Amino acid sequence: MKITDIDIHRVTLQYDEARAYELIHYHDLTQRTIYVVRTDSGLTGLGESEGVEKQEVLDRYIGSNPFDWVGDETSLGLGTAMYDLMGKAAGVPVYKLFGQKYRSWVPVAAWTVSSHPDRMARAVQAYAAQGHTWMKFHLSPFENVIDQTEAMQEVAPQWFKLHYDFTMHGTEDHMPELLDKLSQYEIAGCFEDPLPGEDIDGYIELRH
Repeated sequence: MKITDIDIHRVTLQYDEARAYELIHYHDLTQRTIYVVRTDSGLTGLGESEGVEKQEVLDRYIGSNPFDWVGDETSLGLGTAMYDLMGKAAGVPVYKLFGQKYRSWVPVAAWTVSSHPDRMARAVQAYAAQGHTWMKFHLSPFENVIDQTEAMQEVAPQWFKLHYDFTMHGTEDHMPELLDKLSQYEIAGCFEDPLPGEDIDGYIELRH
């Protein structure tokens, strides 16, 4: 099985005027890229990413076997298409190529950019009205996350939860104390990457 063609489709998302103020302060979230990868065996693999890979990257995939890309991190979007093709070629879900099934579902959250507490509260109201039960956002050093949380909890339905993403570490707070404070709020759902991965001592303290 060899890759013969890669079709690229740029998909423009529906404009969300209510969220435009927040989103333009982060980066362009109006378009996504869909890859349709075809093979000489007739199988088609799908992948998705933000931008379009350079032609020199695309050329590396043409003529290769999808299984050549196991564990490779050259391209998230094209890598997804490779795994799609591997699973289809083997006639099994992709997870069976690596191990046991871990989950049957994946939670999906709405997403916004850290902003003034009033704007965060309006985002919660808007996303909850659309049927979302979770909202994720990265913390910002320019906003107080406690003030944000209190404003969001005040307007959130009881079933609505927040996904706090500390990946870019938008705070200098002592993390065990901050997470303990946030955990007191009913709206607090989960914490992502509360410390940099290399901070082993910090994670030991956090676990304690």
